[in-house]
Amino acid sequence: AALETAADFARAFDATLILLHVIDIPSYQTVFFEGEVQTPDKMAREFAMDQLQEIRQQPKFEGVEIQVMVGNGRIFSTIVEEAEKQTVDLIVMGAHGLTGLEQLVLGTNARRVIHLTSLPVLTVKQPLQVKQIKKVVFASSFEQVYAYSFPSIYQYIETFNAQINLVKVVTPGSFETTAYSKRTIDDFAASLNLTDFKSHIINANSVEEGLSWFCHHYHMDLLFMPTHGRTGIARLWSGSHTAKMGQEYGVPVFSLKMLKMEKPDGVIFPE
Repeated sequence: AALETAADFARAFDATLILLHVIDIPSYQTVFFEGEVQTPDKMAREFAMDQLQEIRQQPKFEGVEIQVMVGNGRIFSTIVEEAEKQTVDLIVMGAHGLTGLEQLVLGTNARRVIHLTSLPVLTVKQPLQVKQIKKVVFASSFEQVYAYSFPSIYQYIETFNAQINLVKVVTPGSFETTAYSKRTIDDFAASLNLTDFKSHIINANSVEEGLSWFCHHYHMDLLFMPTHGRTGIARLWSGSHTAKMGQEYGVPVFSLKMLKMEKPDGVIFPE
């Protein structure tokens, strides 16, 4: 799903697609193979490169410029390091619908990538085509702090020429009146001169539950979520919650870390 999505995005935006496989095994072990001393990571590297080359040559990826790379190290940190080294515009990862240990291992990699990188990350469970993106969601608590970083997210939203839905989920633990929630969203939009949008206030037991219901019920194509390392109420929009939306609820999620920006009085957000 991630591969097909990434290829479609590369084709739509005339971009280069980099396929990265990370080998996460000890490098000190050796074995004898056909008279040569081989290390497991060397054998794995050769095998992975062969597999990537096969993928690269598949007819369905014709017309897409594809580069292949094999890295060594911890999966999540290597992904982030290579992405920043290659100055990529977007990281695309699969959202695994797994349980137990597999979910713990694979899910952790997606969450850590989202948490560590300042680059946008798209997680998908099913292939997503650019031309299919007609309705997008921006989910937030709509505190004023988010207005300082929204333009960096909006530049991606507007590339799809899609209907924008601003969604706020109210939970029992952070209850507020509908009037207050609506005013918060309206003030947020006004501060950004944003006029072409629809606002929605959802009541749910959790942020993820509310967003999942909204996205599936109204057939949303893509969910945008800001991430950062703050605590308290803003913790709702951390990388772990963002990744969870894709892994457990199957919603395509485009996450982007909030930028630190200065208000006129010199206070830096986010804290």
